[in-house]
Amino acid sequence: IQVTVIKPCPHMKYEEMGMIVWKWGVLCIKEIAKDSIFKHTVLKEADHIISINDIVCEKMTPEDFAHVLSELPKEVHILIRRGRQRWSGKFG
Repeated sequence: IQVTVIKPCPHMKYEEMGMIVWKWGVLCIKEIAKDSIFKHTVLKEADHIISINDIVCEKMTPEDFAHVLSELPKEVHILIRRGRQRWSGKFG
């Protein structure tokens, strides 16, 4: 799944965007705040982040992700992978 978000202000920092990521084997979304610019997207908690603006996140730490996200000028493209639920077979 690919999500594109336009930053309302090009100088917006990671903390102001309202999304927290963490390393849980792979880089994952831990939380999306209620006032986040990502709130009205298809992103969900526990989604695995594959890349951000074509930068592969395989070996990236949450701090690296925060730095990259803060430095992007306007458009943010996030590519995620959502796993299937174990019992129902539905996605996330």
